[in-house]
Amino acid sequence: SLQNWTNGDEDKKASAFTHTFATPTVRKLVVPKPGFEIASIDLTGADAQTVAWESGDEDLKKVFRENKIKIHAHNAKSLFRGKACTGYEQPYYDLSRTGVHLVNYVGGVDTLAAAMGISHSEAQAFMDEWFGLHPKILDWHETIQEQLTTTRRVSNKFGYTRFYFD
Repeated sequence: SLQNWTNGDEDKKASAFTHTFATPTVRKLVVPKPGFEIASIDLTGADAQTVAWESGDEDLKKVFRENKIKIHAHNAKSLFRGKACTGYEQPYYDLSRTGVHLVNYVGGVDTLAAAMGISHSEAQAFMDEWFGLHPKILDWHETIQEQLTTTRRVSNKFGYTRFYFD
């Protein structure tokens, strides 16, 4: 993926240490044939889609299938419904995106509170609300933990298996 390759702007953002060494502009090494362009394709909400399908959460899968609202807006609307949130308002959209990603990947209350700039009790309430709305995700977490504990490996729906030795 070219999006992860340096485009040369890193020198402007780099620390004093990295200024000593020139950052190569690797993207310039990839040159399309005349008449062709390099395309950038990005799957919207890829992480959230993975969680929805791996966990079997039918509500989230339905949102993706219908493609009427961005998944983070849907989540914000669900999580902040007492605030008359339509899903796209700031800060609800960003808080939802940050919090849901963090919780989906088993982030703890301390990390969630710090990432969202909220209290521990608010972070716990956010987690409780999310898992209340999407219990299949919590079940998926437990399945992954069970796999790790008993077999030291995790497999996904595509058959990819990752082994953990330590």
